[in-house]
Amino acid sequence: MGMNTYPRVVELLNEHISAKISRNEFCRVTGINRNSVDRYRAGLGCPIHETLVKMAKYFKVSVGHLKGNYDDNDIDYKIDKALGLEPDEALEKARNQNIDILIELLPGLENSQLDQIYKLIISLKKTDPK
Repeated sequence: MGMNTYPRVVELLNEHISAKISRNEFCRVTGINRNSVDRYRAGLGCPIHETLVKMAKYFKVSVGHLKGNYDDNDIDYKIDKALGLEPDEALEKARNQNIDILIELLPGLENSQLDQIYKLIISLKKTDPK
């Protein structure tokens, strides 16, 4: 069973397409496939991260805002933004760096350590909002 589109994505797409820009123009500007846009407007399917980044740039909001994780009008978000911090990008970068470090360490680890890492990964997957 697939995930539904984030409500803020549906709302922004339906507010902008037709009223402010044509679907074809939106697709041309963002590089997002027309069929995908139609599905998202109908609330079907969940955009991948790269697509959310394209939408966020177009709508001038954060990916977290599109996902409904927080409101871009929130004072903490505004402070982070003023400091040049993008929560979603910072989190993704940290995850990627940690994965790279972990991959380098794996060959030297003992089985018990690998088992602990596996259990940690499984627990993180269960709590990951994606």
